[in-house]
Amino acid sequence: MSYFPQDTLRRVMMAVFVVLAIVEISRGSWFFIVDVLFALSLSPKILAGVMGVFKRKD
Repeated sequence: MSYFPQDTLRRVMMAVFVVLAIVEISRGSWFFIVDVLFALSLSPKILAGVMGVFKRKD
């Protein structure tokens, strides 16, 4: 499992959010944090890790 998604749509969305984060940083806005979080949420490895933390343990 890698940090980058296998399907094209998620790769494009991840790239768009990274570009938006760069634009927000250049404008001096703190909103880039939201863009980075959205980009990270598209990563299968990070998503699996987060789901593992919140997985219900019986």
